[in-house]
Amino acid sequence: MKESKHLDFIRPYIMIGRKIAYDDDPNSKFLYEHWGGASPFGKDRDKLREFIDNYSFDELKKYVNENIDEICNELDTRTLISLCEVYIDLSEDRKDKSDALILVTFIKIIQSTTSAMKIRGVLSPEWTKEKREEAQEKYEPLYPQMDTILWDGMRLMLGGDNVYINLFTRISSVLKDNEVMFKIWIKVATVLLEVETSFIALDNKHRVHWEIVAKLKTLLVYLENK
Repeated sequence: MKESKHLDFIRPYIMIGRKIAYDDDPNSKFLYEHWGGASPFGKDRDKLREFIDNYSFDELKKYVNENIDEICNELDTRTLISLCEVYIDLSEDRKDKSDALILVTFIKIIQSTTSAMKIRGVLSPEWTKEKREEAQEKYEPLYPQMDTILWDGMRLMLGGDNVYINLFTRISSVLKDNEVMFKIWIKVATVLLEVETSFIALDNKHRVHWEIVAKLKTLLVYLENK
């Protein structure tokens, strides 16, 4: 992701926010320590200490509120979700916390399941048409939809368009009265529909996949302007 003034402002709050939230936990570490010891201020330890001592979530929230449109345009999903994590950890507003948690949970689950698919060769370019057809011929007869229990009553169900439409509509209805989280939701959901992930179970070589994507894109535009 290219540099931007908004990233320059927000990055230190993200990198230091975890220490601020969990400083009393002896097992906690700076987020930047997990990034190889990198500091948002390079080798300037005095500036780092000054920032930590004067850290203000309210200042971050004010900045985000005033610049949310540009922030969503400039920042990628990873950074926006990291920003949401700061809201979960440090906001005193229960609505902010719960709305941010919806976004973080939604994206993180897709990230982890997509990662598993990637290393198992069931995403492009390894997942070819021939491999898909071979797997379908072998496994689909063994695991009929709705008759196969995955766990604790949850049935095997790839999901038609109504599953995704209902999900997007419900998330939007919860976030709609939170301008910042709603705009982040619209951004990350729109990007999600442009890439190959675990989100829509039918792979992107399948006609129905693109029919669902088209409906969801239309729905997002409608919900954004409703």
